[in-house]
Amino acid sequence: MGRLSSEYIFDVNERIFLRPLTIGDAQQSLDLINKNRERLAEWLPWVAHVKCIDDELNFIKSTITTIANGTSLEMGLFERNTSTLMGMCCFVSITGETGYIGYWLGSDHTGKGIITKACRKLIEIGFQQLNLKKIIIHTNPANKNSQAVAERLNFITNGKLQPVLYFGSIVDMLVYEYIKPQ
Repeated sequence: MGRLSSEYIFDVNERIFLRPLTIGDAQQSLDLINKNRERLAEWLPWVAHVKCIDDELNFIKSTITTIANGTSLEMGLFERNTSTLMGMCCFVSITGETGYIGYWLGSDHTGKGIITKACRKLIEIGFQQLNLKKIIIHTNPANKNSQAVAERLNFITNGKLQPVLYFGSIVDMLVYEYIKPQ
């Protein structure tokens, strides 16, 4: 599997880019989580564990390590003109030739197709630069917006709930897969 530097910047389009978070992004990231805490907590259990700047700094430091060792590609999604963090779109885990996509957006940016475009770029990175063979998205069965993203990207699910280790707990999720075209 290929590895990428934590200094990479990936253009999603002329207005949006993806890049790994840096220590300098910690306050902006924490502010965005706090602004969207209630909505994010409904789907993302890690939100309860991010309470202060030290929590966010620890997260960013851990992502720098996991990017360096090739086991994740955690990236923020930024507006180009303002460098404003809008959310995250990333490979939260990379194991062998499989990448697991995770994403979230601040409420000011939802409903505009941003996550779909960012995931499309992430899929390209996964297949072309990381040499992945399969990409997976886990979605909560009640999270219709997340399912719609996976379906717009042509991910396939069998529609059956499957037990998945999700942030330290076994949770029934829909599993969407996308196999690298030959």
